[in-house]
Amino acid sequence: MRFLRLPRLVSLAGVFPLALSSVLPAADSPSAPAAAMFRFDARHSGAAPGPAGPALAGLRWKFATKGPIRSSPTLAGDLVLFGSGDGFLYAVEAATGRERWRAGLGGAVASAPAVAGGLVFATSRERTLTAVDLETGSVRWRFEAGPDAPFAWSWDFWLSSPAVFAGTVFVGCGDGSVYALEATTGRRLWLHPTAGRVRSSPAVSDGVVYVGSMDGRLYALDASTGKSLWTFATEGATIDSRQAGFDRTSIVSSPAVSADLVFVGSRDAHLYAVDRKTGRQRWRFGHKIDYLEGNPEVSWVVGSPAVADGLVFTGSSDGRFFNAERAESGEEVWRFKTPKNVLSSAALASGQLFFGCEEGHLFALDAKTGAERWRFRTGGAVISSPAVGAGTVYVGSDDGALYAVETGPVLPGARSRRAVYWKDSQGHKWFEGDVAVKDYFLSEGYTLLDDAGLVRFLSEPASASNSVVVLAGDQLPAEVVSGAPEETIFRKYLASGGRILCLGLPPDCFERDPKTGRVTRFDASRTTRLLGVRHELGNFDWMGSTATPDGRRWGVVDWCLSGFAVPAADVTTVLALDEFGLASGWVKSYGGPAGSGFVRVWGREEPIPDLAWVQAVAEHVE
Repeated sequence: MRFLRLPRLVSLAGVFPLALSSVLPAADSPSAPAAAMFRFDARHSGAAPGPAGPALAGLRWKFATKGPIRSSPTLAGDLVLFGSGDGFLYAVEAATGRERWRAGLGGAVASAPAVAGGLVFATSRERTLTAVDLETGSVRWRFEAGPDAPFAWSWDFWLSSPAVFAGTVFVGCGDGSVYALEATTGRRLWLHPTAGRVRSSPAVSDGVVYVGSMDGRLYALDASTGKSLWTFATEGATIDSRQAGFDRTSIVSSPAVSADLVFVGSRDAHLYAVDRKTGRQRWRFGHKIDYLEGNPEVSWVVGSPAVADGLVFTGSSDGRFFNAERAESGEEVWRFKTPKNVLSSAALASGQLFFGCEEGHLFALDAKTGAERWRFRTGGAVISSPAVGAGTVYVGSDDGALYAVETGPVLPGARSRRAVYWKDSQGHKWFEGDVAVKDYFLSEGYTLLDDAGLVRFLSEPASASNSVVVLAGDQLPAEVVSGAPEETIFRKYLASGGRILCLGLPPDCFERDPKTGRVTRFDASRTTRLLGVRHELGNFDWMGSTATPDGRRWGVVDWCLSGFAVPAADVTTVLALDEFGLASGWVKSYGGPAGSGFVRVWGREEPIPDLAWVQAVAEHVE
């Protein structure tokens, strides 16, 4: 009986000066502080304590470890607790990012910690659940489960995150069992075997424990005894994954509990709603992969649902979207397309959803509409699930860092309508970084504009003051720059408060053959005429360029080589000066509000090594 191998409790003599049962109150006691855990509560609603502002305010701090952070952080008082692939459980000050303590758990910590009664509970790859002191990080007890059950497939990233309720810790283990342990001592109260590894994190409500297994089943267990109340078999329980060629059976999603339903995702490509009392299916929602022929429903649902206001929110792996369904019917309400797979679970706070994406971004969406509020780039895949508290979003990344991302109000002058203009030069180009610029800004949520799209975008002066266009290449459609300078679509947009960021050649500096598009003559006076800024002094030489105080405020890199500098007296704001005292980075305003106008940086043919500072300039708020 592989799954019934009795685990052992590793006792740590001398660490209990008092009976901890007197220290650890029942979680449902009116005077007891709320326990903190994965998905924020025992029902796994996904509702974070918050609050969170509607706009991205910037990075508050970043804490580096020596392994991927796939653990989801947990907030407890003034601390944020999380695990790393380097084998440590960390306690870091939420306000500053300063390390308070770390505890070695013997193996990668790929679970979210739970906190109750002055103890922190976390699982590690060494098949152990460890309880450490919240104040000091010293180990109080360890519980070791049996060897992991066989699993023939990949993507076994996570461990079950413990849930704490009424003095009991509930956790799933790789040996196929669900355990209930006494929180004060680690003594095993009961176990319930399943036929697969248990990476799903238990949810607890009204005396019932709900948990999924990699055998494709959702279990409802009596919290006091571990006795089975019902078992729900997903479609995946009947699928032969060997014949499918990949895992289509496992449940690694953690269930979320509402008043009468349990919601859980499966690798059989469905989100399920199951009746809490009977275990019968109420509905299921299939996750298709649009880019595969026939749009098959084979996209894993591995994240844990969030539930609020009659809606259920989940991400899709290869389906590459995040969506909302009606909790009672499964009807889709909205869908947000993501750049890559969504493996992270969303946190709900202040009417917003926060979740990570495999391509490295933390996203914030409006929970009612699915509209993007903002995104923040990390250095690796984000499969950790965020925590939110005091206006800050905390999330781990595969780059080994935990990020504290600050939110705030939407500031006047913020550029929420963002676009990048690019057209295939068909070999006739000077700036060689155009494709990289286009791809980078697309990954940051900018809208891609072609010639017709640029004309439409610039022709909407009513929304110009909250918009920005990045010119990725050297060419502009003739319709944008034709006519008297003040009457061009280009200048009218800038005068209405719009912002255009130029990186390559000065705009409209070449005469081109109207039939072939080939360059016939370079004429700097054309740009001078369009912008009212003398470009005749600039040339194709690049000079050392140093950011001014205004430039640093805008986000300009401290120094670089730049070209096509102009007289400083001709521009509104000088962002950088070259060796001759010419403005190599600058802003020219045309009567719009502060921060609007034509913005110029770089001016070289080589690609830009780090585009993050260019994005900072594009989105700068005065």
